[in-house]
Amino acid sequence: MSRRSLLPHEDRAKLLARRRREGLTYPELSAQSGISVGTLKVWARRAAMPAKRSGFVELAARPSLSAPASPVGFAVEVAGGRIVHVHAGFDAKEFRRLLAVLEEQC
Repeated sequence: MSRRSLLPHEDRAKLLARRRREGLTYPELSAQSGISVGTLKVWARRAAMPAKRSGFVELAARPSLSAPASPVGFAVEVAGGRIVHVHAGFDAKEFRRLLAVLEEQC
């Protein structure tokens, strides 16, 4: 197994932070760490990318300020902060279709 596959992400981040802090070039850091310039650049590029969303959206119950309180029903907050109010007796299949459309737009 190569050294780069054994280095945890936290250690990769520390190595890249050291490069920035000390003003090292990638070849200098490569010589000191034994990790190829290409690998260091890939790590830096990946670290600069926004984190990928898992697709999981946690639902939390909270009172809705925009809709009157209903004894039965749901207020579902989807990605992007949109809130969907679902009343009692909703069609689950249609609701899943709606959620799929909303998730595509985020």
